[in-house]
Amino acid sequence: MDLTLFFFVVKSCKIVTAEQIETCVKAVKMQFKTLNKKLKRNKLTLYVYPAIPKTEKGLGSRMGKGKGGVENWVQIVRAGKVLFSIKNINKRVAFYILRLLKWKTRLNISAHYL
Repeated sequence: MDLTLFFFVVKSCKIVTAEQIETCVKAVKMQFKTLNKKLKRNKLTLYVYPAIPKTEKGLGSRMGKGKGGVENWVQIVRAGKVLFSIKNINKRVAFYILRLLKWKTRLNISAHYL
């Protein structure tokens, strides 16, 4: 069993929301649980953090009277930015996780390994 380090990279410039990042983390951790019941050797490292607040005014509000409240948090990722890395995982499982993340987040992601 060949265990390596995988990097998941965004291929195109997108705005990633906090919900998409959280979905990625939950999906990967769920795969870790199904893979190894006893061993806790996989490590997930995040490289993207949603730091930009996205505001929105209410639908029925009139113009003026300041800015709207914070609706959600986002991060702008450029092409080639590493979203996260997974340590100690084999190639077959990494590409299964890649396919799952592409389907769940609708991002154009690729995987590179060392």
